[in-house]
Amino acid sequence: MLSREAAQSVMSREAVRDRIISLHTATTHVKIFVIQIYVLADNEQKNEFNDRLKNVLDDIPQHDIKLLIADLNAQIRKNGNKQL
Repeated sequence: MLSREAAQSVMSREAVRDRIISLHTATTHVKIFVIQIYVLADNEQKNEFNDRLKNVLDDIPQHDIKLLIADLNAQIRKNGNKQL
């Protein structure tokens, strides 16, 4: 939940994939992009994930602040079984 003031600063939000979420906010003086990622330990999907993350970061203007928050060893489980 965001305060009313914080919610008004949100310019956009996007779920790029199930493991990449971005939030674009604008304050009086700066624009901030927050990117939350969950990186699985699975090597097979790393290249695709890295390409998508690079595209997200490349789309952000250089003068805006980028805040990358990561869980580098995420494991998604459903009913005790590992699900990718």
